[in-house]
Amino acid sequence: MCSSDLIRQAGWASLVQADSSVRATWDEASQSAGSLSDLMAGLPLLLDQDLRGSAYPKVQAILAEVPSSLRGPAGIKPETEAGNISTLRRAAIRAAVSIPRDQDKTFEALTRLIAKGEEVTPAAQGIRSLPRANWPKDSAAGAADALVAWARNVPASGRTAQPYVEVVQLADELAGFMPADRAVALRRQLKEIRVAVFVVRTVREQMRYD
Repeated sequence: MCSSDLIRQAGWASLVQADSSVRATWDEASQSAGSLSDLMAGLPLLLDQDLRGSAYPKVQAILAEVPSSLRGPAGIKPETEAGNISTLRRAAIRAAVSIPRDQDKTFEALTRLIAKGEEVTPAAQGIRSLPRANWPKDSAAGAADALVAWARNVPASGRTAQPYVEVVQLADELAGFMPADRAVALRRQLKEIRVAVFVVRTVREQMRYD
């Protein structure tokens, strides 16, 4: 990420802070995919958790479906439209996991993206950043199965890359929420496709490692 990106994101966050509201700034940013992406990427910079949290319904809506108005004008190149959607979704993931409310719903929204094969590695990173206490057990199995299905399609040459390693490690962690027999079966599948690499990441807003 370049300094100009950070400046734009901080600028949008400052506007929200100045208004003590997300609504007006969101309406303004929604005129373009780039501006809305910058706004969502700037939301984690807000120290006021309530103000940050007020954007949650809007962020969740982007995770579920990117409006056609933000995909690009009529006749836009498919690769440009796909780029707009990807940028928006990645920014929405970062924003959603920074908001300390409804984290079970965030988990489920990220699981749905993974199941559709959309933004799998950012979604997996987002899940890992959520407190484990807020991982819904009922959704853990579906998330683990979707991650394994994705990992199986990664060629052997890509299985030492950090994003792949993180996805496989997350699937293993999610197996701990499954019934014993299903966990054993899933970990047997993981053993076939994993490499012996471990990832250590900091936990957001906490002075500890996970």
